[in-house]
Amino acid sequence: MKIMKNLSSMSLFLLLISGNSLLGNVQNDKQNTKRQKDTEVTSLIKKMTLEEKIKLLGGAGLRTQRIERLSIPEVYMADGPMGIRGKKATALVATIGLTASWNKKLSYLYGDIVGRECRAYDIGFILGPAVNIYRLPQNGRNFEYMGEDPYLASKLVVPMINGIQKNNVIATLKHFVANNQDFDRHRGNSIVSERALREIYLPAFKAGVVEAKVGAIMTAYNHINGEHASGHRLLTNDILRKEWGFSGILMSDWGGTYHALPMLKYGIDLEMGHAKRYKAKNIKKLLAEYKISIFNIDQHVYNIINTCKKFGVYSYSFKHLKDKLKSKNNDEVIPILINDKSKVTPSKKIDFIKNHNQALQIARESVVLLKNDNNFLPLDKNISQKMVIVGRNALNTPSSGGGAANIEPYRYIDNFTAIKNAFPNASIEYVELNPLTKFLNTKNIPQRQWQFRVFKNSDLTAKNIIFEQSLSKIDDKINISENIKKNRYNIAQWSTNFICDEDKTLTIAVNCETLFRVKINGKIILDKWLNRKYLPAVYDYFGENFAVNYDFKANKKYHVSIETSGKTSWSKVPNQYQLRANIGVLPSLKTEKNKVAKSDIVIACIGLNSFIEGEGHDRDFELPDSEEKIIKLATKLNKNVITVINAGGGVRMTNWVGDTKAVLMAWYQGQIGGQATAEILNGTVNPSAKLPISIEKEWQDSAAYGSYDAKNNTKVTYNTMVGSYHEPVPEYYKEGIFVGYRHFDKNKIAPLFEFGYGLSYSNFTYSNVKISAKEISKEQTLTVNCDITNDSNHAGSEVVQLYINDEKCRVTRPVKELKGFEKVYLKPHETKTVKFQITVKDLQFFDELYKQWVAENGKFNILIGASSRDIKLKESFKLK
Repeated sequence: MKIMKNLSSMSLFLLLISGNSLLGNVQNDKQNTKRQKDTEVTSLIKKMTLEEKIKLLGGAGLRTQRIERLSIPEVYMADGPMGIRGKKATALVATIGLTASWNKKLSYLYGDIVGRECRAYDIGFILGPAVNIYRLPQNGRNFEYMGEDPYLASKLVVPMINGIQKNNVIATLKHFVANNQDFDRHRGNSIVSERALREIYLPAFKAGVVEAKVGAIMTAYNHINGEHASGHRLLTNDILRKEWGFSGILMSDWGGTYHALPMLKYGIDLEMGHAKRYKAKNIKKLLAEYKISIFNIDQHVYNIINTCKKFGVYSYSFKHLKDKLKSKNNDEVIPILINDKSKVTPSKKIDFIKNHNQALQIARESVVLLKNDNNFLPLDKNISQKMVIVGRNALNTPSSGGGAANIEPYRYIDNFTAIKNAFPNASIEYVELNPLTKFLNTKNIPQRQWQFRVFKNSDLTAKNIIFEQSLSKIDDKINISENIKKNRYNIAQWSTNFICDEDKTLTIAVNCETLFRVKINGKIILDKWLNRKYLPAVYDYFGENFAVNYDFKANKKYHVSIETSGKTSWSKVPNQYQLRANIGVLPSLKTEKNKVAKSDIVIACIGLNSFIEGEGHDRDFELPDSEEKIIKLATKLNKNVITVINAGGGVRMTNWVGDTKAVLMAWYQGQIGGQATAEILNGTVNPSAKLPISIEKEWQDSAAYGSYDAKNNTKVTYNTMVGSYHEPVPEYYKEGIFVGYRHFDKNKIAPLFEFGYGLSYSNFTYSNVKISAKEISKEQTLTVNCDITNDSNHAGSEVVQLYINDEKCRVTRPVKELKGFEKVYLKPHETKTVKFQITVKDLQFFDELYKQWVAENGKFNILIGASSRDIKLKESFKLK
């Protein structure tokens, strides 16, 4: 037989008979497949050879494999969900910004935009949304996630998935599960209790599966309690498949697989982006050794084909096979894979204007007003005062964090331009308050003879030079010959001979996208090669500036060289090197400081960007030193400072927040850039967003402090980990269920800004709370009503939040937990009644002893407020 050369006929017989109990996992496999199967799909699988089945289990970059003999087409994927990476697509606000809107309708619209654009490009899978819990501010991918609370994430991810999948596009929920840091993500082993998993880290995934019927789930890179996420018996098999009934595609993250056996038995249907563990020789060996059965393989193949058919993605993927199909008799197969519901193909023309306007609508509700002393905002849009804007994010406003979720905007407006447009009569000027940035500005770099060389490895000798070019100055980017093979081991070097005409202390400043070191006469004087936090070389926007002073002697010749490590495999431009450097005297900024001091209003645009914050690494809680210096200098020079922060999560503000008039958390706004922020500054938009996270005063206040190695972020880089097995490193979730506001409440620690907090230009009054009963049974639903009134002359929206407190319980429970919220729009002086419904599920905790959800009889308190710490109304009831 052609199936396996190494198996005897008896072995084959044992493998293929459907009821053989000699195969230890067969009965288990059959239990997993008791749900009603599509007989047309099962008939198709019977026609497949073993080689074809195995081929289908491995990806092909950003698509599934095609099986031409049976007319099974490939299906294309795209990174997301903040847009479609690699295409002209609407770049949406970061997911954490969407979550700050607390608006379920906007979440549906967000998904619909992505779904419509995917469908127009014949993309069958969007690789998102991501719902890992915000556990600590340093996580490089927090901007992709939906905050710290599982209830909030659950309620917003369901409409997003629905919005995507109504367009016959498969949403991919990720990263399953407990992937709460990106440092050491390939070897991290999340040691987390089952109760914490059930109550904190799994609910949003469960909602996506049970309520939204998500089509695909992507596993995480990390281990959980010693087992890798790609083949975790409890999580991927017992909970996801059996308990929740997930029948879609479970795929791996790219390069996130290590052992084929647990993947085949308990986990992955589709190994992405290519088959490394699911190679034919590996699978055939496991079959020959009776460690897996043919049922394992058939089930994975079924999940892939059935899901693609059910969502109709094959229906618009056949065109990729059309030329080959013309010469083959495949008519008997083609109709099987076409879903009648998706035969009507949407217009291939994307209405980018409509989508942009909808993206702006979402962004307007994402910006959180954190501080507004004496109603300093909104500013009159007709003011004619002098306004100064400072900070690197003014002109280089980041649209996103970095990594797979980074979408290149096809249109864009920076903070500076948006603010100028918002105040047409004001005198507005950008002022550079960072002497290093001014020093490294292209026009300020003098011409000097530099020699640029690329070496194939760390041996910087003539025999290893693979590229050489003379330069007049170090100025941003160098594109080397396309035929030069680029890899992470290449070393680039910029060098020059420098002579001073007098004894002088000069500054050598460098702005580099990756690891670097500066040498003078062969001696290292600035070393960011080993002790610099690893940052991937992905983006065209530069990160921090670094500088060192050096005492030069008159008329002495110095050889100055700057060496950088090669770029990573993430590089968008395969043979491009980037660096800025200058040697000289730092500017004093006297003129700039004077302008700031004499301005009527100063707007500081600070924060992070896609270079500092993104996939593959974590970042500091503290702002970069240059950012901290700018805001502190601005507040020292001027008392009317408004701060706009672009970041994917909380940053340390303790040193300066008290000296500012107003603070806005703008997250990353996608292609909207600064427009939504500017409209809030001039009052065109009334802010309505609320924090989906708690922001600490200090890192030591965080729940994860003491169980996260924040100071040891240089050990392992992205490239050394991809696709390689390393001994797991434990990450202890010592805080258990007490994440975010649960931690602050339990330990009586005041955050700087609490979960659910956000200011408005309106004033709201809460009143008249009523409950339907003082006592309910476990089968009953409790109805809670309260009134909310806009007591101002500004129309606005308020997020009414309902928390529940279990007054007495045999296990330690949070002081309060979010169990309801509604965003209410109110005209000036209007009152509306908000209605909530509470069921026994909202009262439960997970009992680790009995492995079940429990709601104990007793007294519960309903707490209704404007944030987790601003409780306005209280009522009580008993569960009997």
